[in-house]
Amino acid sequence: MKKGIITLVGCGLFALLVAFSNGSPAEATGAPDEQTCGNSSCHNVDPNTGDAILKLEIDGTTETYEADATYTLKVLLEDAQSAKNGFQIVALDAENNNAGTWTITDANAMQERDGNTLGDRKYVTHTSNGNRQAEWSLDWTAPSSDVGAITFYISSIDSNDNGTKSGDNLYTISSSLDFSTINSVESFASKRIALYPNPSTDFITIENVASDVLQVRIYNISGQLVRQQALFGQRIDVQTLEAGVYFLQLETKTERIHKQFLVQ
Repeated sequence: MKKGIITLVGCGLFALLVAFSNGSPAEATGAPDEQTCGNSSCHNVDPNTGDAILKLEIDGTTETYEADATYTLKVLLEDAQSAKNGFQIVALDAENNNAGTWTITDANAMQERDGNTLGDRKYVTHTSNGNRQAEWSLDWTAPSSDVGAITFYISSIDSNDNGTKSGDNLYTISSSLDFSTINSVESFASKRIALYPNPSTDFITIENVASDVLQVRIYNISGQLVRQQALFGQRIDVQTLEAGVYFLQLETKTERIHKQFLVQ
């Protein structure tokens, strides 16, 4: 399980994020091209100056995601100054496009919202019934292919519930997952590619490889990048690699293809 500290943000009617009967307005997570409700017209507060701690826990992952896998995310606001709080979360890829899909597991406490000016983004925020709690749990399903690193942006107002915009605290942070090179689902192009000899002691030849390979990356069994290079011809020198299992990643213009090989 990955446990990362993350901040959440919201905004509200009469200057209270949590007072919105329909939850926080979209595009308030502090993600790229977004603002937060810490501006002067809302809560008028600088982020990350309070004493509460907002955490994001992701079950079933160790800093990586697999294609089409579903993960349970838990947002927790610890040491909040009152029981009236809210949150908003969005998942974006490296190009700041929406990544994956959300499943609302408690429709009484949470809802999904579309972006306004950023229309492809999908947000989850609290409802009026879900702003008197400090923990929210929801499911996220990863994209069906490798889209590179995915970042969760979360924001939250820790309200003091005094009916004004003074005295509230705002928290914002982000947490990223990289694509797992282990147990990834093979695409049609990946199934066509063959590596030989496998196992190898010196060179590996890549058969049926496309001509539009941009980069070659080799990862060890722990998922650590051990080499990155351009592809020259069809052969890769593996003489300097220690004996063990490796994963070859071929990046083309449309996808990333993964193959496993063994060095003896």
